[in-house]
Amino acid sequence: MEAQQHATAPADSPALGQLPVQPLLTAEFDADPGAVYRRLRAEFGPVAPVGLMGVPVWLVLDYREVLEVLKNESQW
Repeated sequence: MEAQQHATAPADSPALGQLPVQPLLTAEFDADPGAVYRRLRAEFGPVAPVGLMGVPVWLVLDYREVLEVLKNESQW
């Protein structure tokens, strides 16, 4: 079995924990998740820093980026 090389962020990129995250599970999300996804895409692009139950995570919002993550095990 080959060792997988892990992708690394550019040296000047802030860590996820240093970014202001948007809480994901809110009343707004309960009412209209599509609107929340559209707002996040407009603000951050295909990948958004969100808070999920108090934990900062990356939310992948674009189909192409989802495919890339799923195809490349080292990214997740």
